[in-house]
Amino acid sequence: MQSEVTFHKFYEISEIDDSRLTGAIIATRYSGKWVFCRQKECDTWELPGGKREPGEDILETAERELFEESGITKSTITPICVYKIAIKSEVKYGMLCYAEAQSLGTLPASEIQEVKLQSDIPANLTHPYTRTHLIPKALEFLGQGFKPPHTP
Repeated sequence: MQSEVTFHKFYEISEIDDSRLTGAIIATRYSGKWVFCRQKECDTWELPGGKREPGEDILETAERELFEESGITKSTITPICVYKIAIKSEVKYGMLCYAEAQSLGTLPASEIQEVKLQSDIPANLTHPYTRTHLIPKALEFLGQGFKPPHTP
């Protein structure tokens, strides 16, 4: 299920008002490996993340989505930046966060079929901009720079 999403650019957190953020994506590591999830009836992988619900601040969205999409029950979530994408012709802003997970619990009932921990980035990603923009930005945030990922 490849989506019609186009990545546009990154912004500093203070450049875009929080009220304009519609969701969060969380580049997450657990025990030194990246956390990826796969939705039911899909064969592609994603970083945990999703839409903001009414009344949530964006970090609450990140925390909730991380649990719902991975079963992670304890983590440290840090905002990295705001990103801008277009879904078809609709422009949306989201928060890219980094999470270091300390505890992985049972996956709750949700749209997620499977979670995997991986040293490398899967070849079959739902959103190609994950490989070209989001993970490199998370690595930059971690001070590791971008290293071309190994894909099988």
